[in-house]
Amino acid sequence: MRVENVSGIPMSEDFESQVFQLTVLIAEGLLSHFGKHVDLCKDANNLHDPALLSVFPQEQAYVLVNSILTTLGTKSSLSTPDVFSLVLDAFLAQLSEGPELDKTALTARIIRRLRSPVREYKFTILIGARSPIGIDIEIGGEHELKLSTTTPEASLSGSELSGRVNAVDEWNAMAVIERDIKYLLGLSIALGIAEPLVAPIYSLPKVVLKDCLEPEIPLSPTVGGLARRTIFVLPHDRSELQNDLLANGDILNALTRRFGRLAGLLVDESERGKELRNAAALLFDAHATSDAGMAISIAFMSMESVLLDPKARESILARLSEAAAYRLGKSAQERQDIRRRITKLYEVRSRFVHTGTVPHTFPASYEALGLASLILGREVLDLECGAILPETFRVWMLCS
Repeated sequence: MRVENVSGIPMSEDFESQVFQLTVLIAEGLLSHFGKHVDLCKDANNLHDPALLSVFPQEQAYVLVNSILTTLGTKSSLSTPDVFSLVLDAFLAQLSEGPELDKTALTARIIRRLRSPVREYKFTILIGARSPIGIDIEIGGEHELKLSTTTPEASLSGSELSGRVNAVDEWNAMAVIERDIKYLLGLSIALGIAEPLVAPIYSLPKVVLKDCLEPEIPLSPTVGGLARRTIFVLPHDRSELQNDLLANGDILNALTRRFGRLAGLLVDESERGKELRNAAALLFDAHATSDAGMAISIAFMSMESVLLDPKARESILARLSEAAAYRLGKSAQERQDIRRRITKLYEVRSRFVHTGTVPHTFPASYEALGLASLILGREVLDLECGAILPETFRVWMLCS
């Protein structure tokens, strides 16, 4: 007997048997782990957690997963954790519908997920605190991102980011969403249209996933901590023209270029676009950490990713100080000053790498973050292409 062949992957009766055996082992693992303290049927929706992989210590379970992956072949991108997650997801979904499990229906349900593991996840999340400016911009791209403060919730407590991603499960979807948040906020900080507040964080933003067993998932502490305390602002390094536009109440044209660069780079699939998004994610991480030494180290990584050729093997410090000087300096004196600043910061970074300490008398982390933001922002603004002004784009003052 053979099960229907989909995407060129043959499914045999042995494969069905392996899938069902794995499901039984997972069920036994859940019962063994929770004992009488949980009703699997009643609490099925609360058990979809990647941490539950730790309750499947049986070697046979991993043997079955390896066999399943072998049968799926190279056309499948699934990993061992993915298979566990998909089987657990399908098992709990079936269990939530009633205590009676139909072996044939359950196995078929799991096999369908294994054949076509990726599904679409629509999401919304409130990021940031209440900002002085309101935004409504359809960024688009593969994930159809939209940033808006037009909803009642967003206008009171931040900006709503929405979109859709394709992933194997909620946890893989969360990784993609968090990466998008890093790109968005890292680039916004570099462009001067967002800035992190120095404020305590008592709760993490939650991603709302539509039609999922786990409808609300908090961001990780690192991503959520900075996302919660970042606000959108008027840039401080405004040109005379931008100041004139703002004085006349024309905030839209004053910020069009920066938001256009932001939207363009978020959907740019060129190699340079990917490099600059990576630099933005590093800049986000540098701002997110509370450790001054780590902030300096990651800020240098961001600067290196923007300015240096990864194939070159000369001194990183020499190349970086020279590249930064010519990227930011407008005169010989300014360039010499930047070289000195980069050299001094690199010494602090080296001290942290070797001793784990940073001199408290020198606010090195703030200077490193400032330089990394300036370098990335200047690079993005000076791109010859990449600016996209979406048809739906509005920005307005919320408060002064």
